[in-house]
Amino acid sequence: MAHVNVSNSFDVPFFDRLKGYVDRLQEARALRRMYKETYAELDALTERELSDIGIGRGEIARIASEHVYGG
Repeated sequence: MAHVNVSNSFDVPFFDRLKGYVDRLQEARALRRMYKETYAELDALTERELSDIGIGRGEIARIASEHVYGG
């Protein structure tokens, strides 16, 4: 006698997975927007202003990334 076991490889329903994906996408977009804003604000400063706060122009991307994403 043959037996067939049918199992769903996904424990989470489709729409719950889709919502999770959309939520993560929205969060990533919000973080990216914050990064771009932070970068633009720092990039708009003059060399003198950057020097006053101890930042070199070449450090702006790293500092903006650390500020938004941590690390």
